[in-house]
Amino acid sequence: MSDELKHLNLTEKDFDLLVEGLEYLPEKGTTSELLGDLLTGMIAKNAAEQQRIVEERKKKASAAINSKKALKEDIKILQGKLLMLKRYLIAEGALKQAYEAINSKIKPEE
Repeated sequence: MSDELKHLNLTEKDFDLLVEGLEYLPEKGTTSELLGDLLTGMIAKNAAEQQRIVEERKKKASAAINSKKALKEDIKILQGKLLMLKRYLIAEGALKQAYEAINSKIKPEE
């Protein structure tokens, strides 16, 4: 398996991108939520209907908050696992950057 990991050519930047991407995952629906609020005001026929729609959205938003909290906790765990994997790969010499650094210092004799 170690040889297979070495051929993935993972770099420090790859891990940084993964960790950063995970950080923004819980916020992926924020834009659509804002757009939904704008549309609610535009399509409601009267104030009572608008209020009903707003209340429904609040209920859904409350449930989504709990879901986002759980997702954020799962993301933190996954980020920790990625960092542990990165350390392992560095220790095993499977991280491309470490591998290249090692190889650049060991030049074959001519």
